[in-house]
Amino acid sequence: MKFPTNDATQFKGFSLVSLGNIVAGIMGGGMWLFFATFMEVSDYGEVGFFISLGTVIGSLSVLGQNNVLLTYSYTDKNNELLYQALSFAIITSLIFTIAVIFIKWESAILLLSVSLFAISTSRILGKKKYKEYALVLITESSIRVGLSLLLYPFLDMNGILIAFALSHSITSYKAIKNIKGFTLSWNLLRQKFNFSLFSFGHSSTMLLPTLIDKIIIIHFFGTNSLGNYHLGTQLFSLVSILPISIFQFVLPQTKSGTVSRKLIIFLVVTSIIISIFFIILSPYLINTFYEEYVLIEFNQILGFAILPYCVTSLLNSKLYATDNSKSVFIGGMIYSISLFIGLIILGNVLGLVGMAIALVMSILFQTIFLFLSWQKLNK
Repeated sequence: MKFPTNDATQFKGFSLVSLGNIVAGIMGGGMWLFFATFMEVSDYGEVGFFISLGTVIGSLSVLGQNNVLLTYSYTDKNNELLYQALSFAIITSLIFTIAVIFIKWESAILLLSVSLFAISTSRILGKKKYKEYALVLITESSIRVGLSLLLYPFLDMNGILIAFALSHSITSYKAIKNIKGFTLSWNLLRQKFNFSLFSFGHSSTMLLPTLIDKIIIIHFFGTNSLGNYHLGTQLFSLVSILPISIFQFVLPQTKSGTVSRKLIIFLVVTSIIISIFFIILSPYLINTFYEEYVLIEFNQILGFAILPYCVTSLLNSKLYATDNSKSVFIGGMIYSISLFIGLIILGNVLGLVGMAIALVMSILFQTIFLFLSWQKLNK
């Protein structure tokens, strides 16, 4: 496919974002798949829970400031918005860190480092420095994988948690070097209060389910089911890199201009191809490397979620760019509520297959709502 000059520029930017996400995703996902070959299923589920505790709460602790920077950084010429968002995020993330430290101190340290990393990478993306973003992601993943492999034999799962915390801290230089601009004057943030509020709400509805679903599964189905569920969603996350890249790239592009129609068509077609390959090849992968896990039907069902997940990411970006974060938040609520209900009801009736159906249905419900919201907005 040949792109005109503007389209080619956007395609190059998207390719760099995707490259960073793909390489980082393969390295990080590969590490988890490697650990799954020798860890007990229940232990694998447990370490996944504590990692989620730190990363999910860490991402949420900035209270939407990462999306403020992602959306508005391009026009922030004197770093005033960066200083205010970073200062606010430091205060809120410290509060969350103190709360989590009583549950597991390694997760608390991870929480703080993830919050700084979220601010740092959002600033880089918001400034459209896509090459730098790709290098940061690849560097963070390299450090994380290397330290995890080094520390695990000595510290068991705690070594993995410490490795995650150190890798995110080391690569959060964009946030750390700007702490010097700490301020309690938040006049620019006040102007974007509604945007931040609904952005935080949307982030909560997308991230909290990745923690709460594990709590539900532990409570109703036990750590063995959690281990299977965690590995299954890890495999899905590897093929979900495209939708994540779409959101990260399209949002600042849409805010400052237009997004190529050819690029959107290319993304949709690519997601369909990925979905087909995932459905066909996942049984072979599981039978070859993970005989202790019962995941073939689980992952084949999840394969049908790739296209709607891609469309959802695209619609979220477009709605954010038009400051319609309320619709994004409501869509996230629809996803969360339907997922929790589905996990409990379908999980009890159909086991892991029911959990997979619940995930696919919740994404479809969210996609339908966002599409209708976008159509209404453009009437």
